[in-house]
Amino acid sequence: MKFQEQVIFAINTTLRNPIYVSYINRISHEPKTIGGLFKDLECELHTLSIAMQTFIEIMDKISKIKMIVNSI
Repeated sequence: MKFQEQVIFAINTTLRNPIYVSYINRISHEPKTIGGLFKDLECELHTLSIAMQTFIEIMDKISKIKMIVNSI
């Protein structure tokens, strides 16, 4: 698997996680008041932070694998 394919796989794996899907579903069914909008924003930012953390962990593992493969 090429490095670019690994990056795409990491992004897809991160964003398709059921945790993120449930957040998105919850956000789309809530009423749109000012308080609701701020709650939506908070949920979206929290979801983004989890996704980014997971993405960074995946990329770190990919880079370690790539370093091991290149050293052989």
